[in-house]
Amino acid sequence: MKNKFKRNYFFIFICVFLQLSHIINHPALSEPKLKCKSITECKKCFEQTAKSFLGTSYCYGSSNKNGFDCSGLVLKMIDALFEGANLPRRSQDIYSFLSETVTLSNARMGDLLFFKTRNTKSVNHIGIFWKSNEKGKKIMYHASSSRGVEMKELNQYWMSRLIGIKRFPPLTNALNSINNSEKAIKKQR
Repeated sequence: MKNKFKRNYFFIFICVFLQLSHIINHPALSEPKLKCKSITECKKCFEQTAKSFLGTSYCYGSSNKNGFDCSGLVLKMIDALFEGANLPRRSQDIYSFLSETVTLSNARMGDLLFFKTRNTKSVNHIGIFWKSNEKGKKIMYHASSSRGVEMKELNQYWMSRLIGIKRFPPLTNALNSINNSEKAIKKQR
């Protein structure tokens, strides 16, 4: 009976420890420091950075010019505009971490698109909403495992795998003239 009692307490201890370690290791969303001074400057920097990475090959677990995986690319793009944007590394963790949900019709440049592309239980791919083109087609920027970093239309394949769109407000505000974001940019600096 004592051994069973000890085993139960040991099991409870392990469960509590794992929960606490997840909380402790989860980055807090502190106010990141913006590197640019205006929406125009932020957008130009973001677009130039994106252009410089187009065609870069896919490399799982990587986030540098030699190769990117999808979340590594997103984090690198955010790092181009911010210091201290402490987002989790994996796409499913970013999805869980962000709370502001957006519809596709309300998506703005910089909103994050989350997909389930394989037979998994959760999100396994992330991209950045770029724009709606002149024909109204939605364009994303992402790192494809087969084609590397690219701009891609949200076609039927991607739409059928789209799990959700979430907003990282500092990024969206820095790239779009919504919600008095020029004032928000000045406040962040």
